[in-house]
Amino acid sequence: MADFDDLIKLIYAIEESKQLKKIEDVELSNNIKVDSDGTPHFLVTYKFRAKVYFSNDDRFYVKNQKENAIIPNPAYDFFYPLIRNEIPPNIDKLLDVQTAQLLALIPDGAFLVDASGNTYLLWEGDKVYLGYLTNIDYQNTKVNFVLNKGGIIENVTLKLEKEKKPSK
Repeated sequence: MADFDDLIKLIYAIEESKQLKKIEDVELSNNIKVDSDGTPHFLVTYKFRAKVYFSNDDRFYVKNQKENAIIPNPAYDFFYPLIRNEIPPNIDKLLDVQTAQLLALIPDGAFLVDASGNTYLLWEGDKVYLGYLTNIDYQNTKVNFVLNKGGIIENVTLKLEKEKKPSK
């Protein structure tokens, strides 16, 4: 089992080395490993046969062979799911926008509170749980966020609630 990028590096190093080596009978499958804190890791289970070709003839012998610096081009991880069931836990204790309320807009940023009563002062570009604060709209008294919920991108807007005065 390996991370996709590590597997690509291994295959590339075998196939592109100076000695003649070939990979055959490749079997790949995806695997998900979840840490104790709930963070998913998308891995690849692999099995292959590597063949190394050589000759007993001394004419093909290289005395002081030095291997190339073998670094593959970046490859798209086709085992990484576009939409995932597993959402990473909020281990950094960031603001959870889905349970938050906008309290005030101040010149320095936006003042928000979460469901637990924790307060946050955020600026444009600040990280929140599953996303970022993208825009503070002072004229319309609202803040906009972009969240990535397991591959599904969602725009969330929180508006400043105007306090209603009790009628007499």
